[in-house]
Amino acid sequence: MMPLMVSALLAAACLEIRAQTDSVLQEKPEVVAGQGGSVSLSCLYNTSSSNHYLYWYRQEGNNRPQFILSRFKIGEGKNADKEKYSSTLNHEVKSVPLRIQKLHVTDSAVYYCALKGSGLDTILFGPGTKVCVNPKEQHKPEYYILRDKDDSPKLCLATEFTRQNATMDHRLFNDTEPARNPKDHRFFSQVAFLKDGDETSCEERLDAPTCEASLEPDTMVNLATISISILRLIFIKTVVFNVLMTLRLWISQ
Repeated sequence: MMPLMVSALLAAACLEIRAQTDSVLQEKPEVVAGQGGSVSLSCLYNTSSSNHYLYWYRQEGNNRPQFILSRFKIGEGKNADKEKYSSTLNHEVKSVPLRIQKLHVTDSAVYYCALKGSGLDTILFGPGTKVCVNPKEQHKPEYYILRDKDDSPKLCLATEFTRQNATMDHRLFNDTEPARNPKDHRFFSQVAFLKDGDETSCEERLDAPTCEASLEPDTMVNLATISISILRLIFIKTVVFNVLMTLRLWISQ
């Protein structure tokens, strides 16, 4: 009985030592790309297992990670979307990069590389790479001051901007992160707490490029407005006429 127990303990210790040699490295913590382009996310791994498995997952916000693809030392593995995601497992350099094509703003998320190696049922995740996809159209932040009931400024709100780092030049927003609009993924919003004297900083930087434009009356727009007004007047007269005729018919009966 004793030799069997010793053997089991030694086997468990060996597995623990082998598992400790497993590692996953994702070199870039953040990658910024443009809509319609492509991006390649690096993943280097180390394992003493002769038959290991590599995975890629995608996590948006606080939602649970979603499976993207898997690559095995023996076999190809699975792929959730072959037209969008691709990866090649290189055993010599122990690399399994993820390539994402046809980028859209909804592809902005954190991508995790994971390894199932020496451990029996243990999956080791890398630190993750945050991908931010900027849309083709660019909108600058619009700034608003949110006040308390006593009319004192409390918050500075930057909203409706399309570049995630659009507020990086404002010191007010150094301690907060922009949040993506859940209904329209093209736009971000960001909030910063205001201290005494910070109210004047809650605005667009004066040295930022400006665009001047003048509004001129459009003849076609004015004509369309007049036509709509005339149609509304005719409609109202028709309704009044119908009501009067109905009342007259009802009284005559």
